[in-house]
Amino acid sequence: MAKGIKPDPPQKVKDLKTGTLTVRPLKNVKYTGKLMRELSVRYQTDVAMYGHLSFIEFYNLIKNIPYKEDPKKQEFLQRPYYTLTGRGKGGDCDDKCICIGAYCAMAEIPFRFVACGALDNGRLHHVIVEVLIDNQWVHVDPTYAFNTIGKQLHNYKRRMVISQEYPVLNRQYPSTFNHRSSL
Repeated sequence: MAKGIKPDPPQKVKDLKTGTLTVRPLKNVKYTGKLMRELSVRYQTDVAMYGHLSFIEFYNLIKNIPYKEDPKKQEFLQRPYYTLTGRGKGGDCDDKCICIGAYCAMAEIPFRFVACGALDNGRLHHVIVEVLIDNQWVHVDPTYAFNTIGKQLHNYKRRMVISQEYPVLNRQYPSTFNHRSSL
């Protein structure tokens, strides 16, 4: 385990088979990023039925899922199945990013999670996905319907990469999504 990343006692991570992980409030964003990556990779089959969609079409599907905030002082991460089927009645930024991550894992599009925050208070309170397109990390925020690929919201000045990229960048990846032209 990386230095500084500790499990969450007493709410130790639940069995991943249930698909919903409960962790303490977002005090350790690196640990949350690690869990998000694990859910995305482990449950990439949850998005297999959407494999016929281009990345942009899938992104548009996810950003139009209703936003549902986690309860105060709790952080829930859910597998894509719950976000996509409506069983979770929508999702917040991390749930929607996990869906995008799962699609990227399935399509072998390199991705990573990034925590963002406002410059004034310095608190990291939002998560986005970055995807590697033409050897450049592109900002992808599926949280709200008005967001667009490549455009970062102006009020998120502070950012920190909170997960390793997946798959590990040891080969050249094409700049197309599902054999369709890139952005």
